[in-house]
Amino acid sequence: MTIKEELIEFFANLDDETRASRFAHPVSSYYAVQYIRKNFSYDHPDKYFYVKRDPVSMQIIAVGELHYICDKKAEIAIVVDKDYRCKGLGKEIFADLVNTAKLKGYTDIYSLCLPSNIAMKKLALDNGMQLKYHNGEITGELQVPDRLTFNVIDNFQNYANMILMMERKFITDFYDFWNILIGRK
Repeated sequence: MTIKEELIEFFANLDDETRASRFAHPVSSYYAVQYIRKNFSYDHPDKYFYVKRDPVSMQIIAVGELHYICDKKAEIAIVVDKDYRCKGLGKEIFADLVNTAKLKGYTDIYSLCLPSNIAMKKLALDNGMQLKYHNGEITGELQVPDRLTFNVIDNFQNYANMILMMERKFITDFYDFWNILIGRK
């Protein structure tokens, strides 16, 4: 069985509540399967699927997705099988997707969830997202400085550290000089 076939099976077998939580509104099993058929590709550069398996059965137990939307904007979505919740899988997947988005250079990351999806809201908040309620959905948004900004910040930190080191050396050298002048050394 291919990974795509496994994903189709996983999404087809999700219960109604889990599917609604994943898509931020109620959807049929048929819709979920068509979604995977349309969106999953091995070589699509703008879609990243994170698959977590049960270590014994090797069945898919959780799926995370990172989708390019436009410009430097991406969406994160996660679904965890209800039998495997509260084990840290969502936390691990969400953090990995946020880091992947940052590495890909996305500066605007968001995630949608239902107001009743407490676990997803917590994951969004734990990863620095701001939550907003709009039209019956919660949107988590994270603004990430672009790579140029990261380079400027890194360079500034390096420069500041260099100045502090020079200042410490100057103070040490001045202290030694002063002690020689007053005859303590």
